[in-house]
Amino acid sequence: MGAGLSNGEVGQQLFLAETTVKTPVAHAVTKLVERDRPQAALVVHRGNCS
Repeated sequence: MGAGLSNGEVGQQLFLAETTVKTPVAHAVTKLVERDRPQAALVVHRGNCS
């Protein structure tokens, strides 16, 4: 997510279906208390994730 990849791209790299990636990403966004995936990706990219 921090690399700016879509769910489909992450799935391809991990040999998983896009829907398999979607749920954990949604949970990560929720736990980061961000509005949406781009905001969460920015937090991860900046290294502000604990």
